Amino acid sequence: MSNSYEAPLAKRMSVGESVRRLRRRRRLTQYELAKLAGLPLSALCAIENDRQCLEIKQTQRLALALGCHPIDLLIPGGALAVAPAQPASRLYLIRCG
Repeated sequence: MSNSYEAPLAKRMSVGESVRRLRRRRRLTQYELAKLAGLPLSALCAIENDRQCLEIKQTQRLALALGCHPIDLLIPGGALAVAPAQPASRLYLIRCG
């Protein structure tokens, strides 16, 4: 009998696929995105092909260049995929930077 959790995990998009999908949606070449994000082209290619893990700084730079939230690069569907089913009773704002 198969585990009910196996199917959703098998369909999960990798980080590299998320970066590539968002880059193509913005109609950017790898060269253009690498330049905007201040990354070497070889690093972006390795990230998109899942040969290199994203570092925090790279995630921030790519998100800024792509005009998205960093979580959109790490989780398919972004913040909507991890939003709680019930509204929170309190809202906390955290200032970054």
